[in-house]
Amino acid sequence: MAIRSVPALVAVGLVVLGGFAATKVASVSFGFPGEVRRGENVPLKAFASPVSTPDSGSGIVVVTVPVGSGPYGVGYNSRNGYVYVANEGSTTVTVINGTTIVATVPVGSEPGGVAYDSGNGYVYVANSAWFSNSVSVISGSTVVATIPVGTNPWDVAYHSGNGYVYVANAGSNNVSVIDGTAVVATVPVESGPISVGYNSGNGYIYVANQGSNNVSVIDGTAVVATVPVGTSPEGVGYNSGNGYVYVANFYSNTVSVINGTTVVATIPVGDYPFDVGYNSGNGDVYVSSIGSGNLTVIEGTTVVGTVAVGGAPHGIAYDAGNGYVYVANFASDTVSVFSTIVPPLVTFTETGLPSGTSWSVTLESASNSSATTTIMFSVPNGTYAYVVRSVFGYAASPSTGSVTVNGAPVQVAISFSVTTYAVTFTETGLPSGTWWSVTLDGASNGSATATIGFSAPNGTYTYAIGSVFGYAASPVSGSVTVNGTPVNIAISFSVTTYAVIFTETGLPRGTSWSVTLGGTTQNSTADKITFMEPNGTYTFSVSPVAGYEVSRSSGSVSVSGKAANESVSFTALFLGLPAMEGFALLAGIMIVLVAVGVVLALRWVKRKRRVPRTPPP
Repeated sequence: MAIRSVPALVAVGLVVLGGFAATKVASVSFGFPGEVRRGENVPLKAFASPVSTPDSGSGIVVVTVPVGSGPYGVGYNSRNGYVYVANEGSTTVTVINGTTIVATVPVGSEPGGVAYDSGNGYVYVANSAWFSNSVSVISGSTVVATIPVGTNPWDVAYHSGNGYVYVANAGSNNVSVIDGTAVVATVPVESGPISVGYNSGNGYIYVANQGSNNVSVIDGTAVVATVPVGTSPEGVGYNSGNGYVYVANFYSNTVSVINGTTVVATIPVGDYPFDVGYNSGNGDVYVSSIGSGNLTVIEGTTVVGTVAVGGAPHGIAYDAGNGYVYVANFASDTVSVFSTIVPPLVTFTETGLPSGTSWSVTLESASNSSATTTIMFSVPNGTYAYVVRSVFGYAASPSTGSVTVNGAPVQVAISFSVTTYAVTFTETGLPSGTWWSVTLDGASNGSATATIGFSAPNGTYTYAIGSVFGYAASPVSGSVTVNGTPVNIAISFSVTTYAVIFTETGLPRGTSWSVTLGGTTQNSTADKITFMEPNGTYTFSVSPVAGYEVSRSSGSVSVSGKAANESVSFTALFLGLPAMEGFALLAGIMIVLVAVGVVLALRWVKRKRRVPRTPPP
């Protein structure tokens, strides 16, 4: 355990439990890294139509698959076509079919290397923790056996010639040899055996001894040679095309190339090379460099390119069924699925979104996003489900569906339309059947019911309530914000009243008088009496005032959207008549009385003159 953790800490500055080991699958591939964070997808550029590029070292990350914590070793099961990923941090194995996770299998603590036994169809997983010290045997997605082995088992490899599985035990400096589910031999090797690989050309097993900077070569159960290599050898891979074994030297930043038991070349590669994988489809050898976060691509003994992959890339497996290479990204908790044969493109093209708006599509388990009008995926032949993710304020059509790839590029058109939401105005206070109206952002709508509805996209809009004769709206205007949900606005109408003013003339100041309007009586000693009434026609009466005659003691007044004024004239009474008439009557009487008096006086005088005088006696 200690041997493995030291280079890990120096290389990436991370506490990597158990360090770094190579993954082996029969004689097909051993180890491969990838650089993509969890949940992200490598943007796809303008790829050509499907064409094999065996000598270019080029390729693409087709998809990034989230897995468990600290993915370490990867192995390919050619019988069921599944890829097995050992997650050191979560003590599980993720089972992938193509690019889809189909199972998660609990195993021992800190699982590392993975190997497939093509003889019995089992997958073997080395559980490296000191309290595990075992190998889990998986059939399909079920653990069928747990085999105790040496201390800190880090890697496993299958020998197709004798049918044995070889386990490198870093803590006990030996290799356990398993036949089926039983340990049949233990082979002592040098210090810190950390990785193991099988050379199907000569039948030898190669064990990288991290602590002694060499490789032990085993024939069956006996060490037949020890080959010096670079500092802290970590990964071993076999190239069945040229028969060479490639050893990644962690601290030397090199790869030693062994032919049989002789180093024939030393190749500079990236920082802290960790594992070696072989792609039998194009003959390339891949070396993962955890310090560089990439793969060095080697043809023979020549570096032909590099490929950016995930954080702290570890194991690799080549899937001969679909031509993909699977890379465990230890620091990213993902597996990068890498292809050197570019599959057909599936291009999603959108219309309707404002320029620069970000949108995204998920195709099966792979997601990609763009602020342009196109999103592209590169996938092998097959039928795939897709989902167009929601964009705030817009609706996609279609938003889901499936696409079938059959050797040619596929175009999928996505149309976005503005999503509108109901904006509903609801009134209270108007008599049933009364027509009213609302103007929202320049658009008017009216109704004789209690509600008026609009449909509007996200945004802020002004509104105004149309006038209703005899009623006042509250609020009469305002603004409404639509933000992804329907909006309701309550409008309250109240009856509008207007002043009905009675103004009197003729009464002395301070004289009390009263008016009754529509059954309501008001008194005043001022010259005005005011009522507040809604539109309508009302009867009124003016109460009499002693000693005065009112010009209009009763009548009706109409209110029609404005104040109404009524004048009331009081006239003082004399002798029961209006003053002028009373005074005139009095004057007439006085004249008559005077006239009568004059007549009587004249008669008396006249009579006086007619009486004969009586002579004196």
